Amino acid sequence: MSSIVLSENFLLQSQNPLTSLPPLWEVIYQEAMRGHHLLFRKNDVERFDAEAESNRFWENAEMSDELEVMVLKVIACAELSAMVKFVDELEQEARRNLYFMYKRTLGLWRCYVKDHMN
Repeated sequence: MSSIVLSENFLLQSQNPLTSLPPLWEVIYQEAMRGHHLLFRKNDVERFDAEAESNRFWENAEMSDELEVMVLKVIACAELSAMVKFVDELEQEARRNLYFMYKRTLGLWRCYVKDHMN
């Protein structure tokens, strides 16, 4: 493990800006910041990132309602394996929209962590 990772982990633990996240979500967040998106298959991540330029989701209230239901179901899962299974069972468009929402949320958390570390 590099000293940079150790330093980052030490800073996060000493400042503990993620205390409002449950431990499983802290792991999901930390791995996502390192490019390991635990909830999504690697080939989906690559394809969705390539499509990110068009980013045409949330065009209607119906899609927002569907995303809300999906998010609540993921959050309700007690284990990572159950989360991954749920995401894998979604149709491709639903997985893509959920991934875009996930990426935006990661960005918000990244800003939150930076603000609380400075």
